[in-house]
Order: sequence, then C-alpha cells, then structure tokens
Amino acid sequence: MKSALIVMLAGRGMRFGGPKQLEPVGANGECIAELSVRDAALAGFTGAILVIREEHRALWEAKSWPIPTSIAIQHQALGTGDALGIGMKLADSLGYSNWAVANGDDYYGPIWNEAYRLLALGLNAALAYPLKNVCSHSGSVSRAILHQDEDRLLTSIEEMQNLYPEDAARLSNPWVSMNAWVFQKELLQWWPKAQMQHQGDREFGIPDALRVGISWGASIEVAPVGDTWIGMTHAADKEAVLMYFKGS
Repeated sequence: MKSALIVMLAGRGMRFGGPKQLEPVGANGECIAELSVRDAALAGFTGAILVIREEHRALWEAKSWPIPTSIAIQHQALGTGDALGIGMKLADSLGYSNWAVANGDDYYGPIWNEAYRLLALGLNAALAYPLKNVCSHSGSVSRAILHQDEDRLLTSIEEMQNLYPEDAARLSNPWVSMNAWVFQKELLQWWPKAQMQHQGDREFGIPDALRVGISWGASIEVAPVGDTWIGMTHAADKEAVLMYFKGS
C-alpha cells in the first residue's frame, strides 16, 4: 500500500497574525508539519504532499523530510475543500492509492498508526476528537460536529463558531473534526463535481464536499481515535505549544 499524508499549509493565519504553519515549535526548531510528517513516516506512510502558498515554496523545499515529499500550490484562497482537492490530485498522479489529511497548525498526537490501519482496510473516515480536548484557552475556536448513525457512519457535519472550553459540557462533548481524515482515491470520482456544485460566495470547505458526497452515497466512518491535540489558533496559543513539545 502506497499511502501519503496530505498537509494543508496554505492558510493565512489571520487570527494568529501571520503564517503560523511555519512557526518553529519543536525541540530542534521544527514546525508542526515537520513533526506530523515524522509521525506519519513512523506509522508506515510512504510519502507526503504539502499544499502551500507559492510565496513559501522555498522555505518548505529547504526543509529535510523523512519520506518523499512533494509540493502542491493553492494559488487562490478558495477554501480547505479546494486545497485538499489540489493535494489529492497530485497524490493520485504520484501513484498513491489513499491518503490521510492534516492541518498544518494542528498536532494530532498518536493517531497516524490508526489512520494507516483504516486506510489498509479500504475505509474513508473522520479521525474524530471529543470537543473538550480541542478547545483553546486563548480564545474562541470553530469546530465541525460530526453526526453519525448507529453504525458510526457520518450523516451530517455541523460547523460551529465561537466555541470555548465551557461549551464542551453544554453541548454534551460531541465528537468533532479537526480536519484529520483518511480517504481512498475513489473520492476523486466525485470531489470535483461537488466543488462545481458549490454555490455562493463562501469558500469551498471540506465539510461542503462531504455533505455532497454523503448525499450521493459516500460512506465515511466516524473513528473516535483522537485524544492528544495541541494547536495554534491564536498567537497566545504558541506558549502552550512550546511547553508541550519541550516536555514531550
């Protein structure tokens, strides 16, 4: 099985105040994406795709990676669904049969072994986290609540904004997406069609694509495997991230 980790790194970091995906946080100055690719390589992934902005290409290409890593450019800020579509097309062209997905500013902890297992089983899945584990103490966050049926299949995605740690108990601590997914290449049969169907001025997000896919019969499991998470939504989050990696 030839599997890739697609890391979405083209965000502008408006709330953070700059390109947070390049911030050095690891013991040796690594950014979060470098640590995620390292973890994926240890889990068995054979390559990585970095979806970036053109102006950062030289910075990413100058880094050392433990597995073959390719660059995909998102030229316009059209949303995470567009960015992932670009990354998936490149992964497919390079011969990868499936892939996992990660945000460049979220560190997901030990989930990539489970991601690799789910890919080997031929599944599509959301690698879900309990809401209480993925809130920031520095400000509000946006999260996508994953609704599922009795067979743990994703039925709908509810995007919620302005969430704080106390909202986890209020909402009964639902399972949420942190844009950690595992997908088989068959999604490319309908993903571009879903983007073409997308209407309005909003960006095309991953939830937008998956809502269309589910309506067309796509099967996506909700895998409750997330536990450890650390991320940088706000500039004030960086101190906690640095402390996390200092102690790990």
